[in-house]
Amino acid sequence: MPAKDFDLYKRFYEALRFEKVLDSEVAIFNAGSGGFILQRYFQEDWAGNFMMQLMVDDLDAWWAHIESLELSKQIGVPPPKAQAIQRWGLRVAYLVDPSGVLWHVAQRGRLPVLRDTIRLCSQCIDCRNITKKWASGFVRWRENTKQDQ
Repeated sequence: MPAKDFDLYKRFYEALRFEKVLDSEVAIFNAGSGGFILQRYFQEDWAGNFMMQLMVDDLDAWWAHIESLELSKQIGVPPPKAQAIQRWGLRVAYLVDPSGVLWHVAQRGRLPVLRDTIRLCSQCIDCRNITKKWASGFVRWRENTKQDQ
């Protein structure tokens, strides 16, 4: 991921309790069952269009932690956007890092919840298009998963 100010960026992710496993020319952070690499490279167009998603088991706890950090005051990032249920069925909070990367912190959901939400929200053209894209992507994912087993 891009970093405009490498040291500030590392402090930001450490404050969020990501585990830093390497701190050298790049910094590697563990995030749940995944992770990401922070690099000493910044291109504004790229950073401003970069998004990450973190799925968590307890979004309420994450949100309480994010609010307690007062990131806008301490680090100078835009205020985080409070969690809300999105039209695609996930409950998501939004957070922007010091380089402008947008993080979606989402409560893990179950497929039936997503399916019910999509069914209820499939009346407008935008939601129908999202539903078609989501459904076809999910079918492809399931087929690939079955082939890998």
